[in-house]
Amino acid sequence: NDQRRVLMEYNITRLINDMGSCENIFATPIPLGYTKHTARFLYVWLLLLPAALEGSLGFGVVFAQQLLAFGLLGVEDIGIQIEEPFAVLPLKRICTKISLEAQVVRANAASLGTWASVGRALPAHHDEHDVAV
Repeated sequence: NDQRRVLMEYNITRLINDMGSCENIFATPIPLGYTKHTARFLYVWLLLLPAALEGSLGFGVVFAQQLLAFGLLGVEDIGIQIEEPFAVLPLKRICTKISLEAQVVRANAASLGTWASVGRALPAHHDEHDVAV
């Protein structure tokens, strides 16, 4: 019984710490100028690329530029998605899973006998900075 209580306390602490980490990631903005500058530089570079490669590739420059544009614009798009991870993550599914696990914890809290309710009290060893607001 004590092992289950300690394990539950550990899991709740981990969940709270992970929520705080997610809040930090969400609150840290990527400067808009960074995103705009990289995209503009890439477009200008791709626009001028045929002039640089035309002498050595001839009409093959069309295919080379298309291939390079596809690859580099794809990497740029992936970079934009990585800058805002919460826009592409399956948050609804993750939140549903956390909610179901929290309901299991609440249902089992009475059998552990340490907390009157998981939602109303935290274990005594938690500090104020452990709780994400």
